[in-house]
Amino acid sequence: AQIMAPAIEDIENKEETKKGDLVALYSGGVFFGVGMLQFDALEAVKKTRGIVIKTERIQKPHGL
Repeated sequence: AQIMAPAIEDIENKEETKKGDLVALYSGGVFFGVGMLQFDALEAVKKTRGIVIKTERIQKPHGL
């Protein structure tokens, strides 16, 4: 599954995070995977639609 723009709440270190960087994915403070950013972070957080992160690895959270 890819991460679409509406699902992005925030990206840390926006000024340094660039297109092609690997980013950690969290939901409710729980790590669930790693993905590759498809835009510079400053642009990604402004988008309202489309794929922003292509997932590389998804980890099932403990307890599910």
